Amino acid sequence: MSFASIHLKTSFIDEAASNRFLCAFWAKLRDEFGKLAWQYNPSRNGSRQTIYFGYADLALPATIRIGVTYKRRGIIDCMVFEDVFGKADLPITRFESCVRLAESAIETETTFYAKMVIPYNLNFQSTYEHGAFSILNKKDENTYLGFRVCAFDETDAINKVSLYSKPILDVLSSFTNLFLSLSEFTDLKPFHPVSQQIMTPDDLNWIDGYPVTNGLVVIPENCLALIDGIIHGNLDSQMQLLIDACHHFHAARALEEKAYNFISKQTNNEAELAMVLYVSCIEVLSLINAPSPIKCPTCSQPQHRISARVIKFMEKHNGLVAAGIVKELYNARSKYLHSGQLLSSRSYTGAMIPQLGSSLKNGVRSSRPLAPLLNLREYTSFCIRSIAYELISGQQ
Repeated sequence: MSFASIHLKTSFIDEAASNRFLCAFWAKLRDEFGKLAWQYNPSRNGSRQTIYFGYADLALPATIRIGVTYKRRGIIDCMVFEDVFGKADLPITRFESCVRLAESAIETETTFYAKMVIPYNLNFQSTYEHGAFSILNKKDENTYLGFRVCAFDETDAINKVSLYSKPILDVLSSFTNLFLSLSEFTDLKPFHPVSQQIMTPDDLNWIDGYPVTNGLVVIPENCLALIDGIIHGNLDSQMQLLIDACHHFHAARALEEKAYNFISKQTNNEAELAMVLYVSCIEVLSLINAPSPIKCPTCSQPQHRISARVIKFMEKHNGLVAAGIVKELYNARSKYLHSGQLLSSRSYTGAMIPQLGSSLKNGVRSSRPLAPLLNLREYTSFCIRSIAYELISGQQ
């Protein structure tokens, strides 16, 4: 086995600086060898204070195991390279050149645009440049998201855009009730900020449909502020919970869209999984600024009482009727996940065949899930927007 260790001349002060160096180093490897593909298999050797990322294909006779050593966690001290198969000599000089170039590398500002796929022929209003993010309507009557990032090469830039774009789409979906996706990123283009008056929904407390004003989907300032926090990485723990809840919402919205597609005929499990994710979204939201659980007087363990917390949260934001619906669905979710109890026979083929089911709650066997997904979606989206307003208003 061939082994090489290259000590860094630069001293990093934190994990962020170490990760910036790694991004630069991977870019230099791509440039030097023309290829960098991974068999990604991370592992840590605590006794040797070494972290391995996996095996890199650099178009050499063998894949190279690459890792780092550290004296403090998160702070890179050396780059290590191993040819565990012993098939070739390590190109140590080329590796060291890449390390030195990466230590002094500077990012280049790059802009990407991606067309947003929006259902129902809707388009977003163009917004002004919001930091490194923009929503633009172009002459082809499509809505584009623009992302401006600083990166070491195109691969690094696309990766950084992906880190932003997915949670941003989750937030936009949660604030609009829409399932959204992006097409492939377009060619690099100059970043053109748009100066115009930003419209807001006619009623910030809307709960049905979509926030459309003058024929365009509009989003409030607190949504843009949340996106700004994603891009700049300054979300606190409560805001991060909100972003995580938005992920559950958008995933549920995607499943709901598929479940009620005519082609699927609602026979698969998308509706059941959408219900699970909507309820899970509410559960995450109920954690935000929740009081610490009380301890059991006998064993001193925390008593989380999750279902009670979820129902109380829903009652606060949507009232008793909605809380009752969510309580029933919360119990159905638990049975679905933990005891395998399905919500239907999943036998719907386009025509209903009513059947009795004496062991079921309503005495009727259903060929498709009867969970009120539309109502659940509306309740959940409203909660997300309410919590976002509370959190962002509290920061101002």
